[in-house]
Amino acid sequence: MSIDFLKNLIREEVKRALKEAPESTPTLVVKNLAQANLWACEIVGQLSDGAWENTKPYSHWEVWAEADIKVGGVPGYTGFKPAKTQYALDTQLIPYVGGRMLVFGAAGYAKINLSENNSTRKGAYEKFFTTYNDNKPVDLINKLKSVEFVALEKLFLDNAEQNAYMKPYIDIYTKEKSNFEKVYNIIKSNAYGTGNLKTDLNDLKVAMNNNLG
Repeated sequence: MSIDFLKNLIREEVKRALKEAPESTPTLVVKNLAQANLWACEIVGQLSDGAWENTKPYSHWEVWAEADIKVGGVPGYTGFKPAKTQYALDTQLIPYVGGRMLVFGAAGYAKINLSENNSTRKGAYEKFFTTYNDNKPVDLINKLKSVEFVALEKLFLDNAEQNAYMKPYIDIYTKEKSNFEKVYNIIKSNAYGTGNLKTDLNDLKVAMNNNLG
């Protein structure tokens, strides 16, 4: 058996192996479910249509939006090459949408998965807990400390009855009332507060800058 024959055989085997190997799926690995919720419910939208909408290159958000989210493992990204990795997630977002981000993070803390891109579930949790007056986490925390759950529930259901777009949220709430109560108690007791939110956002910044190959 000649050396050239062996070389060609090896070359063909390598080609076959590469052809059969599955392509690496674009993935962002995060530490916990709170971070997955924050990513799916808030950050992806902010990259494309919110705080970084006019950031160059204008397509910077596309690869991030296409990435799957994985909880557990070394935080970082794999399977794609982002054009931009530096985003001030904490200072750019907390003063303006920190209240609702606190809800998404607290839900993750309670092991409630909102990262499956279900806009109706996301909307139900957001509208149950927050209004336009709850921009900052502290605004929401103070409100929940002064409002009982039953009062919050009544306000939510009354608003849903008066606004057609909120009616699907009632079904979500009915099915998951105990989860809403968990989020309420977690935020009210400060089990997941502003400090936790900042930590999760900083961890996400680290993940967005760690190329796992």
